[in-house]
Amino acid sequence: MPKIDFPEFEKYKEQGFKGIFVGGCIKRGDGSSFRSKAHAHNYHRYPNFGWICVRSAKRLRTPSGKPSILMLEELAHILTPNHPHDDTWRKKVRELGGWILRHQTKKYHIKQGYGQRITKMKVSKDYLALCREKTKADLKAIKNGGIPL
Repeated sequence: MPKIDFPEFEKYKEQGFKGIFVGGCIKRGDGSSFRSKAHAHNYHRYPNFGWICVRSAKRLRTPSGKPSILMLEELAHILTPNHPHDDTWRKKVRELGGWILRHQTKKYHIKQGYGQRITKMKVSKDYLALCREKTKADLKAIKNGGIPL
């Protein structure tokens, strides 16, 4: 039962959705394993772009028969290609009728230091310069028998 029909998502075919693969990953085949409950192939350069892979069929729907929040989140990844859990993705999840879990919030990602993109080149160059200076100072301290700061 690896590839299944999911009628609720058929309307998103034109936007990149290809299908749902249950019981492993479309890339590695039936029975393959991965750490999360599900994942979406949402980068255009990947040959399997548009596929949602789910470990278990029980993750597909709620008891009432509607698509689960997990499935809405993965669909949001397909509809926002090349976006991790950022503002664009969060907006799309809400549009689809899902909600954002604590570990997917912007506040959580900033606190953990995940997914923060440096948007200004000036900031990026300054940061790299500081890293180089720190590294040089650490190497110099080690060479002289000291402990890096």
